[in-house]
Amino acid sequence: MFGPEAYLNNFVYFFKEDILMNKAELVVAIAEKTGTLKKKDAEMAVNAFIASVEEALVKGEKVQLIGFGTFEEKSKTGQKS
Repeated sequence: MFGPEAYLNNFVYFFKEDILMNKAELVVAIAEKTGTLKKKDAEMAVNAFIASVEEALVKGEKVQLIGFGTFEEKSKTGQKS
């Protein structure tokens, strides 16, 4: 079964100016951009963000980050549970 948490943990992508990166690349980019966070700390921050979004989605909530994107679970019509 693939719920929102499975999707977010395995496929975290950041789209901006035609840049596509996976979770590992995002962690490295955050560590490099901050100049103060080690890769391990950046990974903890990314994981905390993902966990927060997952928790909201599991509750049926929508997470909207103005200027970045919206995360919400969409139900598919005709899909059996």
